[in-house]
Amino acid sequence: MPITLEQVSFSWQPEGVFQNQVLNNISFSLHEGEIAALLGPEGAGKTTLLQIMAGLLKPERGRVKLDGRTIKHPGGYDGQIGMLFQFPEQQIFELNIYNEIAFGPKNQGLTGKKLQTVVYQAMHSVNLKPEEFLERHTDNISSGEKRRVAIAGVLAMQPRYLLLDEPLVGLDYEAATAVIECLHNINQQHNIAMVIVAHKPDRLLPLFNRYLILKSGQLINDFSPQSALSTAQILQQADIDLPVSLDLIQHLAEAGGEWSEITTDPDEIYRQIAARIRNKKGEK
Repeated sequence: MPITLEQVSFSWQPEGVFQNQVLNNISFSLHEGEIAALLGPEGAGKTTLLQIMAGLLKPERGRVKLDGRTIKHPGGYDGQIGMLFQFPEQQIFELNIYNEIAFGPKNQGLTGKKLQTVVYQAMHSVNLKPEEFLERHTDNISSGEKRRVAIAGVLAMQPRYLLLDEPLVGLDYEAATAVIECLHNINQQHNIAMVIVAHKPDRLLPLFNRYLILKSGQLINDFSPQSALSTAQILQQADIDLPVSLDLIQHLAEAGGEWSEITTDPDEIYRQIAARIRNKKGEK
């Protein structure tokens, strides 16, 4: 069963003279296994929407349902929805990695062998070998490893849905690659659905099988990508800054040639372009 938002609206200071309408009449369902990009300009309401889905904010109007049941407080999710804020490593507070990852499931009542099992499983899911990292101090690992520890801390509570706000922000190429790989593995191995906010989604494109586009607090588009070119056209119409790979396909299509069958995977786009260049050189 999905998470379902039904005509959700939200305002800051709804009764005051400084009322700020952030979300207006948002409705959609997120099903298990989906990975949805949540895109939109600054101030579109993306982070607020994630917080409402996570139960951290209550809608002004409308409701959020999980498995057909309206959830009225965060505890009602019973760990089934996990959220990762921007720079989650800044919220790490335990001295070693094991205790940090175990914090959530401990609060769920797990102890002993069951607790150890979920911690180990979460570490394996984010490619942190327990024998290497278990007793490491949380200040003695890289930023990318801290990001993966934070993800593991959420996974240890065994959620069915994961909400991520800019999961690659502040990471270098190598660390971002490791995070992307672990998100892919989590989805494939555990069928965990995700909503990912990304201001510059270039490297996350291969993960997405759905796009949710917000503008001025409204959901203006909800679609599944068919090709790089069609996705670029839809994003451009929504005034979304195109990822580099999609922008390149858009320009090549405008210059002529058939590009409509290429997927949104940047590596595939660049391979196809390189292959066509080689073929043209071979014809000369």
